[in-house]
Amino acid sequence: MPEISIVILTKNAGKRFKKVLNAVFNQEIDKEFEVIIIDSGSKDKTLKIARQFPVAKILEIQPEDFDHGKTRNLAVILSKGKYIVFLTQDALPSNNQWLKNLITPLSDDKVAATFSRQIPYRSSNLFQQYFQFFLYPRKEKTALLGEFFFSNVSSAIKKEILEKIKFPEDLPMSEDQAWAKQILEANYKIVYCPLSTVFHSHNYNFWTNFKRNFDSGMSLEKLGLIKKSHFWRKAPRYFFGEIWFLIKRRLIFFILYLPFMFIYEFFRFLGFWLGMHYKFLPLSWRKRFSLHKKNLE
Repeated sequence: MPEISIVILTKNAGKRFKKVLNAVFNQEIDKEFEVIIIDSGSKDKTLKIARQFPVAKILEIQPEDFDHGKTRNLAVILSKGKYIVFLTQDALPSNNQWLKNLITPLSDDKVAATFSRQIPYRSSNLFQQYFQFFLYPRKEKTALLGEFFFSNVSSAIKKEILEKIKFPEDLPMSEDQAWAKQILEANYKIVYCPLSTVFHSHNYNFWTNFKRNFDSGMSLEKLGLIKKSHFWRKAPRYFFGEIWFLIKRRLIFFILYLPFMFIYEFFRFLGFWLGMHYKFLPLSWRKRFSLHKKNLE
């Protein structure tokens, strides 16, 4: 009987997915684990790649049936492990200690979940790189939005707790932070594991950056997770930190990046601000501004 169930949700995972599975199956840990894949309509070679590995279960669902919370709740039912690890298809464990370092804190009875540090791929743009470094520091956790920060990009959760407190199924995204709020209010702990690292980042263009942050702002506002005073206190630190990040990365050329930085961050914060005030926007605007198009009422 596996002690750990690693769940990967997929859709058109691409060539990198083989590297992800290689990294997963090469983990050094003295606990048996199984890998479960739930695919929502891949048209590329995702399933072919998955079948090259000793994956315990592959479940195919219709794209319209996918939901960040609902599909993860389904994974809990399919899993045999005492611990359930969620890993996104584009999150690449950086070494063979990723799983061990992620699971270890769960031996504490009060710890319900853990999550990894995310390191940006070198191919990501500088603005997204800084965003990742800001949210996922090498040591202590400091979140831009408040104390309920948690990420299912790479996380581990005790199954017995997930059976009692499920992921919400009515959000376009941020189901992980909604769940984290319930867990902390139930007096459990969530541990950030900076020694458990995965490569994960995206190269969003201006409009996609806007849309993703619109969904984030809307989801967090629905949950009552945005402490606006905390957010605005952190914002100047974020901007000045990003300028210093550009200076260190590009030295005398950093000035050439500043106009792009201001435009990129304008789209990020405008999207987030509009998401926070989604109630004042007509449904047609919400659909235009959202990446996910579901649960926008």
